[in-house]
Amino acid sequence: MAREGFLLLLIWGIATWVDLDKPFQVDDPFHVEMAQWVEQHPTKPLSGSIVWGNGLVPMHHGNQPPGFYYVLAASGSVFGYSERAMHLTRSLFSLLALVCFFRLARARGARSPISVTALLALGPAFLVNQGVMIDVPLLALHLLFFDLLLIPRNDSPSRRYVLAGMVLFAGLFFKYNTAPLLFLFPLALILNNEKRLLWTTLIPPVLLGLWCCWNLWEFGSPHLIGREALSLEQRPLWQRIVAWMTTAGAIAPFALSLFLATLPRIRKHSTWILCAALLVFVLFAIGVHQGIVEERTADTLLFAAFVGNGGLLIAATMRSSRRPRMDIFTWMLVGWCVSMMSFILVFAPFMATRHVLLVIPAMLLLAIPVFDRLNGSTRGLTIASTACLGLLLTLSDRLYADYYRHQATHYAVTLRDEGRLWSTGLWGWYWYTKQAGIFIYPDDPSAAEGLRTGDVLLTAHNVHGQEIAPGLRLEPLMDSYEFPSIGTFFCTGHHASMFTSDLGHLPWHLSRSRRNHISAHRVTVIRNDSAPGLGPTPTHVQADLDDRTTEGVVPRSIIHR
Repeated sequence: MAREGFLLLLIWGIATWVDLDKPFQVDDPFHVEMAQWVEQHPTKPLSGSIVWGNGLVPMHHGNQPPGFYYVLAASGSVFGYSERAMHLTRSLFSLLALVCFFRLARARGARSPISVTALLALGPAFLVNQGVMIDVPLLALHLLFFDLLLIPRNDSPSRRYVLAGMVLFAGLFFKYNTAPLLFLFPLALILNNEKRLLWTTLIPPVLLGLWCCWNLWEFGSPHLIGREALSLEQRPLWQRIVAWMTTAGAIAPFALSLFLATLPRIRKHSTWILCAALLVFVLFAIGVHQGIVEERTADTLLFAAFVGNGGLLIAATMRSSRRPRMDIFTWMLVGWCVSMMSFILVFAPFMATRHVLLVIPAMLLLAIPVFDRLNGSTRGLTIASTACLGLLLTLSDRLYADYYRHQATHYAVTLRDEGRLWSTGLWGWYWYTKQAGIFIYPDDPSAAEGLRTGDVLLTAHNVHGQEIAPGLRLEPLMDSYEFPSIGTFFCTGHHASMFTSDLGHLPWHLSRSRRNHISAHRVTVIRNDSAPGLGPTPTHVQADLDDRTTEGVVPRSIIHR
């Protein structure tokens, strides 16, 4: 037990170390600014305004309740809001997730619970999605809920189920997609013959109702029902399923091993089959890097491989859960897997690795009986390949985020004598330009007046950004590119693909050519119709970008129409 405890802390230490000084990116700045507001206004957590989309929006238009923001605010009030302080705060949830998953794997009867835990903790979905994102803390609460629900204890059942109800509400207060677990709570009590304690299942909905009443007092409407969901008519269900399989297959290199373990006649050759598959992938990657395989062809092949691997993961999970008589533990895992996957397929506006992450633990726990049938060599190769891919994608994503952190300071210093600087582009670029004293386009409240002739507009490409108003006449000043390196070959920098992947938009690529880009333009004319647009899709500056030098001047203007 002491050895497993040491290994568990070691795995957590690795996961924490690779993320410790990673720049803020994607939704991190939004969460940190929400926490800063909550610190100052704890009774009105959603009453402020925040830059998102095309400018300042009310905080209650955001998708998440403020539970996680209270945690960040408590930490930030003591330790500040630096990357290291925020990441260390979140890392406590990473530790909680790993401890609870380890306990569940051991209760499930795993021969080596630490090995199964390593598959989760060192995989791409867990490592890359740490940061100040809500999903790893949310996963920790889900795992703690099932720990309380499924692992026997010596204390009174009523106390355990009350705690489970409180944890389940905490999950809802972090993110509403905890909702599917509300139906599993009473089911577990019924299967455990604890019907007299069904009253404990009312704790989450009652507290959620009180939260809705709080919303009515704070801003006049329940936050829970004020959010938009993409309808199935806009995107067919089959496309969502393929997108889910693509995303899951991209971050589950262990799927092939789990599937082989379900085939008795083939299982004894699993080591050689896995070695052959890894060799084929390495040769394929070398071919892409050397230009033998075109990147467009590589993307097509990766898409097919990801979909197939996602299918293997689903098949392995289904075959693992088939038993003549399923126990309560298995029923709960199947319910967790099916309900969470269904919720994501129906309500998620897009697919992302952090969405799939909430299902992966249930699938791994279901697959424990077949994983234990693999020989030691196959298990070791499976863990090593999972960790290798996780670390490569984490490094790539760190370099992607670090480019925007570095360039924000670079432009603030280089162009400080050119006039007032404005920035378009969100995510980490937004945070670091704001820290560098650059105004946020289009309506920065710290600016004495709005954009005017002679100002400089900085545009971050390859990130989500504000719409640039029609009628602005812009003269190019400077462009900066991040040239690809070996660290970005396993590319996550295609519009933050690990966080925004979907059908046709892979979570990661093999690429020597994709590069990040920031441009600077001087505002020469502002027509009367140059009010910012309100559409969701950013319009970036485009004018022969591929023909420019790293920091060159293009002697012609660009007009946005």
